[in-house]
Amino acid sequence: AVFSVMFIGACGKSKVDKKEVIEKFIAASESMKSGDMLINVKMAQNLDGNKTNMDMTIDASIIQEPLAMKMEIGIPSQNVKMKTFIKDNIMYIQNPADNQWYKQTLSDEIANQFKSYMNNSNEFYNAMRNNLDKIDIDEKDGSYIISISKDSDFLEEAMKSQLANSNATVGQIGNDVKIENIVVKYIVDKNTYLTSSSTVSFDFEMQGMKISMEMDAKMSNINNVTAIDIPEEVLNAKEIPHQ
Repeated sequence: AVFSVMFIGACGKSKVDKKEVIEKFIAASESMKSGDMLINVKMAQNLDGNKTNMDMTIDASIIQEPLAMKMEIGIPSQNVKMKTFIKDNIMYIQNPADNQWYKQTLSDEIANQFKSYMNNSNEFYNAMRNNLDKIDIDEKDGSYIISISKDSDFLEEAMKSQLANSNATVGQIGNDVKIENIVVKYIVDKNTYLTSSSTVSFDFEMQGMKISMEMDAKMSNINNVTAIDIPEEVLNAKEIPHQ
């Protein structure tokens, strides 16, 4: 019975045209212009034997062009919630200590970081295109499950680029970052090829600090978020001049 199941599974996989699925998945991903995201992040940090764990949630709605966003970051262990809005090239941030709102003109660098939440980098997609043999694709409940779990070294440079786009600190350190043990999984709708959820985990080492990270994201309302409304109290935020 076990061998039968394995045989049927192997036959099922052989019917999937990997190149076609990956190309349509990338095209659909690049077409995402707005959406709601709920991301759970688990991070374990080790610096000189001192280990700390941190869980974080990111609840966001994003419109890419022109960039508009509302986001709430929660850190349950510290009982912290940080709210941010972006609209009309202005970023509004709430200080979690006193709930006071502050605003500042949005820089291009920060804008690109937030936009990268919606899409992977071109390097990441090209790495997938060029390594189809290292990608597994299954079908289940009307979805494709695209996964990369072994022989994922080809994603290391692409992941560095992705991190650099979303984190200025990593971008400045550049080649001093070591990334390994990358595991990626996307659940993709078979009709639209849009991602409904994804899981990415990896280990990276930077300036003697070792960090293991896992991000679980759920996407909804893709290309259907048409407006971000900002409350009056937020619009009246205190202005912070650029340094």
